[in-house]
Amino acid sequence: MAIALHSFKIDNDGAVRVQHVFYGETEDDAREMLEKHAEVCPKFGPAVAAGDTIEVIEELDTLPTPDTVDEFVPGEPDEDDEDDDDE
Repeated sequence: MAIALHSFKIDNDGAVRVQHVFYGETEDDAREMLEKHAEVCPKFGPAVAAGDTIEVIEELDTLPTPDTVDEFVPGEPDEDDEDDDDE
């Protein structure tokens, strides 16, 4: 099962303003991507090291591809997903 690892950075004032999402075939793969990004990102890296992030695991049917990335962006539901209140 594919994984999306959502990591929310907690700012000094306690607010969450930034979310990173790391994808992987497994949770270990996604965590490895998080760790690699934390090594080079000047804002996210220190937050990870200090424990100032919250991670949430989401199981996915498939990983995004360049052709399907729009399906992974929150927003308006697809027509197939909408409730049919008119019936």
